[in-house]
Amino acid sequence: MMRSFNKKTKTQKNTDKKVLLASMAALYPSQLEKRRYVAFEVLAEQQIQINLAAKAVKDAFLQYVGKLQYAQAQLQYLSPLSVSNSTSCAGIFRVNNGFDNYLRASFCMVDEIEKTKVIIRSMLSTGILDKAKRCL
Repeated sequence: MMRSFNKKTKTQKNTDKKVLLASMAALYPSQLEKRRYVAFEVLAEQQIQINLAAKAVKDAFLQYVGKLQYAQAQLQYLSPLSVSNSTSCAGIFRVNNGFDNYLRASFCMVDEIEKTKVIIRSMLSTGILDKAKRCL
C-alpha cells in the first residue's frame, strides 16, 4: 500500500510547528510601535457629553489625514476619566507617536458639537498614561 504525499503524520506536524515557532524571533521593545497619550479639554457654553466630543475629534482627524493614515495612526479614545466642572470636560486619546501633531491640529477643526460652540485644547502629550491622567 502506497502512502499519500499530502498527508503528514502527527509527529511531522508537531515538528513543523516547532520549526516555525523557532524561526520567528521576538521583537525588541525598541522595535515596537510607540504610542502617545494626548490629554485634551473641551470648553463649551453648555455641558456636553465627552463621547460626543471624542466622536467629533475622530471625524475631524479622519477628514484631516485620510483613511490610510487614520489606520496607521491607530487613534483610540480612552474612556472618560474625569470632569473638571459644569462647562468643561476632559479626556485622553491614544495615537501612534508620529501622528500626535495631526491630532492636535484636528482639535482646531472642531468648532461646534450639536449646535453648541466649543473649543478643544490640548493639555499634554506624553508617552506615559499615568502622567496624562494626572494632568486631568
